[in-house]
Order: sequence, then structure tokens, then C-alpha cells
Amino acid sequence: MMLRAAFRICVALSLSLLSLAISVAADGKKADPLDWPMWRGPEGTGISREKNLPGTWSPEGENLVWKSEALGTRSTPIVLNGKLYVVCRHEPETVKEGEKVVCADINTGKILWENIHNIFLTDAPAERIGWSSVVGDPATGNIFLQGLAGVCKCIDGETGKTIWERSLMEEYGILSTYGGRTNHPIIFEDLVILSGVMTGWDEYAIPAHRYIAFSKATGEAVWIQSTKPRPEDTTFSTPFVTVVDGQAAIITGAGDGSI
Repeated sequence: MMLRAAFRICVALSLSLLSLAISVAADGKKADPLDWPMWRGPEGTGISREKNLPGTWSPEGENLVWKSEALGTRSTPIVLNGKLYVVCRHEPETVKEGEKVVCADINTGKILWENIHNIFLTDAPAERIGWSSVVGDPATGNIFLQGLAGVCKCIDGETGKTIWERSLMEEYGILSTYGGRTNHPIIFEDLVILSGVMTGWDEYAIPAHRYIAFSKATGEAVWIQSTKPRPEDTTFSTPFVTVVDGQAAIITGAGDGSI
């Protein structure tokens, strides 16, 4: 049985509403409240419901379980099903330099796998490699990445194998993520949604801050919408999924300065 949910993007100043019908399986698995599947936590608020946490810690050893130089990065790590996932630089300052998603055991810090991609199609400075955060999907255990140079991946959270991959730069003309300050995906029911300022081809030739929804399972594009064309600036904001007047909604800062 499938449930139907109204989905809309609220874009203020102009107060445009983009309503979309989306299907979702009724028996979808719920997130573990102690997991941290996105950079702002399971509720998108930055608040953890875990109790009895230590009040102090230090890199010298106080309440320190493990530490790892290999996982050092700007990216915010996420936690899902006993594993930590983070985006890092790969072989920095070499001709093989790239970006990678790294999975580590949450209890020991042992690296379990790496999923690497090149960054040839970007001029972002080196210090912004590994800026974005991955998002974990509690329903499938898969990991989603919006990486540097418009790389979009669905990765098996257990094995690190790429399930599907899209190039937002080659297919949709996404800009080089604001000098490397890359947004991350959000998950809504059976969709993974990515965004950025894009200038592509045909009907998408005029620059706009666009939102693209892909099927979580297949990577097939389901819909694409945008704010007003020719945005005055870019945005680094991450869309937030909530409920407004009984309807599921994304509220987001947009490249045209609206909310």
C-alpha cells in the first residue's frame, strides 16, 4: 500500500508554493533516535536525545575513546547503524588528489572502506575538498553524497560500493558549488533531493537555484523545480524538511535571497 503526501517548497518574498505529489511505502523503517544520520541530527535541530554523556573531554585522553588523523576533515561526520561516515580529501597535493567517503567503526575508529571520486571538474581551493556531509538513509542503510564538482552518489553503507551515480555538473550545469562550499542532500520518503545554482541547456539554460529530486533506489530524476531565474547570489543553506498546515514541506534559503 502506498501513501500520498503533498510536498511543497515555500519560497518567500514572492510566496511561491510548489506542490508535488510523492509516494512512500507505508512500512518504511524509522530512524534510530540515537543515530546521527545527517549533520544536524535525526530531528534536524542539532539536539541529541542521548543521556548520561560526559561533560568534559580532551584530545589528551580525558573521556577519549579513539582519535584518527586519517579522518581529519571539514566535513561533519554522521553515524548510522554503528558506523561513522565522513567526506575527506584523497591523496592531497598529488596528481591523484580527489574526494572520498570514508566509513569507520564507531567503537574503534578502524576504517572499513573508502569510496573515491575525482575532482577534475572543479576549480575549488584545496581547503574546501571534503566540505560537504553525507546523509544516511535509515530505511535502506545507504549513504548519499553531493560532492565536489557536482558528484551525486548512492553508496551501500555496508560495503562502500556505488549503487548509482549522477554528475550534476555534466547533466544539469551545476556551478562548482560556490568555491567548494557544497550543500548536502536531504532525504524525503523515497526521494533524495539536491540543490544548487545551475545553468544548463534548453529550458534550464537560464541560471536559477534549482532543486532536483532523484529516486533513492534508482537515481532516476523525478522532478526539478527552481526559484526565480537569474539569482543575485548563491546560498550555502541546507533545506529543512518539516510540516506546514498538515503538508510536508521544504523550507530553504535560495540563491535569489528569498526563504
